[in-house]
Parts: sequence; C-alpha cells; structure tokens
Amino acid sequence: MNGEASYHSVDEYMLHVEEYFDLQEVKSGEEITERTVFVATDEQEVLRELNEGYSHRGYKFLVYENCDIGFSKIVSI
Repeated sequence: MNGEASYHSVDEYMLHVEEYFDLQEVKSGEEITERTVFVATDEQEVLRELNEGYSHRGYKFLVYENCDIGFSKIVSI
C-alpha cells in the first residue's frame, strides 16, 4: 500500500452528496436552495470540475485556501 487513496471521480462523490441533500429535503419537507459542501483537496482540477459541473445546480463549495492547515482559511470557490 502506497498511502494514496484510490481514485474516485468527482461525479462519483457528488452522487453521494446529492443523495444526502435530497434525503435532507425529504426529512425537512423543504427545498435546500444552497447546498454547501466542504472539499478537502489541493488538486485544482477537482475544484474546476466541481465549479463547472455543479455550481449552477445550487452547490457552494468550501475549500482551504492552501494545504497547510496551520496557515489556511476556508474560502468558497
């Protein structure tokens, strides 16, 4: 084992995210108009895919501004 997690596409992760928010809407009986998701990655391509593929669907993504947790802040993309 090399310590790296196996690859999963953005779309694969987002299927689970969509299921979660859909279930929350059913439970609450209310539409969630802004779906906020924290993303832990330093891969700019992942952030680009999320922004281009999901921001128009009502998703807001929060990420660390840089990878060094001690010197970072959470920002929205």
